[in-house]
Amino acid sequence: IVIHGTGDVSLDPTYIPAFTTNGYELAWTGLGGLFERDDLTIINHECPSTDIVDPFPKEFVFGCDPAALVVARRFGVDVANLANNHGFDHGPEALMDSMRNMRRAGIVPVGAGRNARQADAPRYVEAGGWRIGVIGAGEVLDPIRQVAVGNEPGTAVGQDFERALRAIRLAERKA
Repeated sequence: IVIHGTGDVSLDPTYIPAFTTNGYELAWTGLGGLFERDDLTIINHECPSTDIVDPFPKEFVFGCDPAALVVARRFGVDVANLANNHGFDHGPEALMDSMRNMRRAGIVPVGAGRNARQADAPRYVEAGGWRIGVIGAGEVLDPIRQVAVGNEPGTAVGQDFERALRAIRLAERKA
């Protein structure tokens, strides 16, 4: 099977103004359909996709219109990781809304949740006849309050090796 994974994918039109002029298709058209021809595409989604604007006080705060997700899905994105230093840029409600918007667009969100258990939980996708377990784990803590702890919403954490390893072992049991 063919799986593609990306680094940071920012769909924030204030950071990339060409999206305002040319649409979100611009992010994907230069790939020549690469993600449409593979079995699974996983991106690191470097911003919440929400209409909720509640920025944290930090140097760079990203966000994008949920409509960007529909376009990403059309160009082959299957799974999006939110466990990064920008998934929580507009706070917990925006993070939860972003996950809902991903599911509505047909993209599987990983690396975030309404509590630590859900943030670390694997998601499963079928690809090329295989059941694949996917987790999200972010190593950049910017700021630390974004990490899901106990019953608090947030992102999964990769800095805690044992926590990340538990998520991987859980995923491998069913995939």
